[in-house]
Amino acid sequence: MTVDIDGIGKCSCWTMVDELSVTAITSPGYDEKVPFLLISKMMIEYRETIDLEEYLNVKVDMKEGTLPFDAIDEYFEKWQDPTGADVLLKIEKELE
Repeated sequence: MTVDIDGIGKCSCWTMVDELSVTAITSPGYDEKVPFLLISKMMIEYRETIDLEEYLNVKVDMKEGTLPFDAIDEYFEKWQDPTGADVLLKIEKELE
């Protein structure tokens, strides 16, 4: 789901059936499908790096860094230019 934030940006959120959620806040002109491409790639990689049993058994808020995702900075850097991060977006842009 994506919602407008008073004209200053967009908030996109995706929650999986196991309640893992990711939220992306973007500028107003950012293509709406891009956050979901980023989120889906991040979720797949994150699930591969965490102890799923530990994640599924969380009952209270955990201290920051308990279930870290070391690749997050790399994702944010790479997705500043979505066409450089995703081949399909690059092809779409070239066809426009």
